[in-house]
Amino acid sequence: MELPTLTTRTWVALIVAAALTGLTKTAVPELASIAATLFALVLPAKESTGVMLTLLLIGDAIALWAYRRDTNTAILRSLVPSMLVGVCLGAPLRAVSVQTQMRRVIGAILLPTERGSFPCREAS
Repeated sequence: MELPTLTTRTWVALIVAAALTGLTKTAVPELASIAATLFALVLPAKESTGVMLTLLLIGDAIALWAYRRDTNTAILRSLVPSMLVGVCLGAPLRAVSVQTQMRRVIGAILLPTERGSFPCREAS
C-alpha cells in the first residue's frame, strides 16, 4: 500500500488512530486497543504494528524528555527486561509471519485485553 494511493477515508482513520494513540499515552489507556484495531483495519497487519510501535516510542521519548528532571530511573530499569522479551519475541514473529498470521496474532492479543474493559450490566 503506497502513500499516494491511500483514500481520504483511510487518511482520516489513520489520523484518528494516531490521535487515540496519543490519548492512550496521557489519559485513557483503554483506547490503545481501539487505535490498534483501526490501524489494523486500514493498513496491512505488519505495517500497522510498525506504525503503532513507532508512535508509542516517539511518545515515550517525548515524555522522557519532558519529565527528565522527575524521571525515576530505577523504575525505568525494571521495565527493560520485559521490554527486551517483547522485542525478542515480536521481531522474529513479524519477520516470519504472513499478513493473515499477523492479523490473527493482533486479534489474539486484543481480545483478552478487551474482555474486562467494557463491563456489561448484570440483569437484576
